[in-house]
Amino acid sequence: MDLLVLGLPTSGKTSLTKVVFQKLPLHEAHSLGSSTSVEIINFTNNPYIQFKVYDIPSTIAFDEFCKPEHSAVQQCGALIYVIDAKATPYDKACASFNEAVVTLLKYVPKLNFEVFIHKVDGDTFTKGDEYKLECQKDIQTLIKSELASSEIEINVSYHFTSIYDHSLHDSFGKVIQKLWPQVHYIGNMLDSLITRCKIEKAFLFDILSKICLGTDSTPTDPQNYGICSDMIDLFIDMSYICLLYTSDAADERSSVDLGGRRIIKKKKKKQ
Repeated sequence: MDLLVLGLPTSGKTSLTKVVFQKLPLHEAHSLGSSTSVEIINFTNNPYIQFKVYDIPSTIAFDEFCKPEHSAVQQCGALIYVIDAKATPYDKACASFNEAVVTLLKYVPKLNFEVFIHKVDGDTFTKGDEYKLECQKDIQTLIKSELASSEIEINVSYHFTSIYDHSLHDSFGKVIQKLWPQVHYIGNMLDSLITRCKIEKAFLFDILSKICLGTDSTPTDPQNYGICSDMIDLFIDMSYICLLYTSDAADERSSVDLGGRRIIKKKKKKQ
């Protein structure tokens, strides 16, 4: 269930992967240059869900990269193609997406195709949703035309993303949930949880990346998702500045828990 991330230079694909999976500070995202080699990010935060994210630069021979003898593309479950919403016209980006699809289908017949309409921030897109919808309509029309010319019929999902809000983490979560076999079991358990405990909504997050791995079947309010995401940030920040004593540490003062990490202080031997 590995992920392939592609896009034209300056589309923001490298910065968005690093913000989510490597906690890159936002003020450093703008100084990143275009990637020149394949970067692999290992998602190994917990033993229940592990995968790799391949950041593919547009300068490499993608067809050569996808060949079985050179690549692990066969292990990938989704292509995430990043399009800069501010870089109009979108003809070149949509044509590049079509070329990537044609190449991938030679080697991976079953694959999810996701388009991240990225950088939907700033004055243009904060005026109202009509600007986002118009942008998506233009991109969707061009992609349909490109795929039709290649005689390809696939389902493409579209996501609005920005590194400045929760949309990026939410979109990655939706992509991963489609690939994770256990997501249906998680959903059933969370349904049972909210019923028995009489709570409004339940999410299962990976704390370090803030990616939602599952939720119950009730409709999701973006505001609730944002509140939960903010609480994760608060918990992580507090874990670095608070010494949280565990139950056994209460009896043993030489052992404390710092943000979930046990620290054992060795006692000095008396002379």
